[in-house]
Amino acid sequence: MSLKCQVLLVADGADKTTYISVRRIRVLDEENWYAFPEELQKITLHKSLAELPSVKSAVTSIRTRGQYRNVNVTLPAEVVKLYRDEDDNFIFNNFFLSETRIVASSSTESSSEPKSPSKDESLKEILKHFLLEKFSPKNKNPASWCDLFEKECSRFSVSGSKQIEIFKSCLESSMSDWFSINQRKLGITAEWKSWRADLVSTFGDTSWKPIRYAFNFKYLNGSYVDYSVRKEKMLLDLDRNLSDLVILDLIVVGLPNHIQNSLNRNSVTSVKILHSKLKKFESEDKIFDVKPKSSNFSNFLSKSGSDGNISSNSRSRNFNKSSEKMTSGSKTERKLCPNCFKKGFNRFHSESNCWFKDKESSIPKSINNLELESPATSDDDQKN
Repeated sequence: MSLKCQVLLVADGADKTTYISVRRIRVLDEENWYAFPEELQKITLHKSLAELPSVKSAVTSIRTRGQYRNVNVTLPAEVVKLYRDEDDNFIFNNFFLSETRIVASSSTESSSEPKSPSKDESLKEILKHFLLEKFSPKNKNPASWCDLFEKECSRFSVSGSKQIEIFKSCLESSMSDWFSINQRKLGITAEWKSWRADLVSTFGDTSWKPIRYAFNFKYLNGSYVDYSVRKEKMLLDLDRNLSDLVILDLIVVGLPNHIQNSLNRNSVTSVKILHSKLKKFESEDKIFDVKPKSSNFSNFLSKSGSDGNISSNSRSRNFNKSSEKMTSGSKTERKLCPNCFKKGFNRFHSESNCWFKDKESSIPKSINNLELESPATSDDDQKN
């Protein structure tokens, strides 16, 4: 004798493989469903059921993981024997199916429908989408971190003991001892506010040091934009309620004075605009470093022999060319100090006032070995 039933088919999957599962079955229009165990759900185990026309059409229409169909199907007598025994109990492969009653919701959709993946995700899946850095003892503002943690939990509707499990996964490995201690004192079922209070009291810094460090943080070297991003993060870690204008002012006052003077306060009204201005400064040549360059000294080394000595002809030519280059275009003639030039510096003063005079003992040996003659006594001049 045939039997009219309703079957729930769902597209499940593992990794990149998607397959159809037979989740539940019931007599049509009855309230009680009978669920198949997970190991007996794959439709490949239900060959006779899968060959029925209505089931074939439903399987074809399910294309993506998470989709489902409640299929009305008439089971032939030979198929009924596979799913019901002589006493009308639902079975499969001699396994009694568990009974459950699904109460229909007030909405048009039945509550027998599978939950959406976002609600049925495992903790591991939730953590993949958690936009939060792990907490470590180096974080001096745990209250701010907890605020972000609570926002992420709200985004995924995580609460209760599940929230504590997520919280544990958001801690650095160095926090394992602290968590174990509080797990014994508070318990995994304790409210989140108790865990938060202990985290803040244990790792919060009540001194003025983090505030002083963040407010006084200044640019030293490297990228201007990198400095700006780092300081903005410091300030927001201290207080996420700081206004955008206050953050902008604190970032600017940490920049070098010549950069500050080049910025118009009326036009730079946000950190985003500031970054665009700073990128232009980074693209330009920076000529503010007054430290003498040793490029001329490097040229000497490249022309030296294996013993580190430089030919007198090359020394004389380089010195004269450098002197001409340094004095070209100037109204008053300035002469390059030969002593400084020998040491790799371009300085203009008389040889008698040179700092290197009578200080040979304080000069590194690698430089002392390059004893250069002044242009006036070079080999070329002597031959002439």
